[in-house]
Amino acid sequence: KLIFFDLASDLRDLALEHMEKEALQLVRDFDDAAPLKILSDVDDTLYCSGGHFPAGVDKRCPKGQVYPGVLALFRELSNHNHSR
Repeated sequence: KLIFFDLASDLRDLALEHMEKEALQLVRDFDDAAPLKILSDVDDTLYCSGGHFPAGVDKRCPKGQVYPGVLALFRELSNHNHSR
């Protein structure tokens, strides 16, 4: 949402060009086996906002609580890079 709806088109284009450039460089640096990279929001993705707009809307957990399993997920995804 941030990149495709919230940013002005010129900034969106710059952000997408930057991500593409960085991804292509990783592929070159790692011989077509580039490490996994994750771009993640934090509010209502990593931890609960407690429903405090504009950070997020999730009221199921207390504000600031890390969602169960998300750190393990990120750790497993990170370990994927080291198993290559």
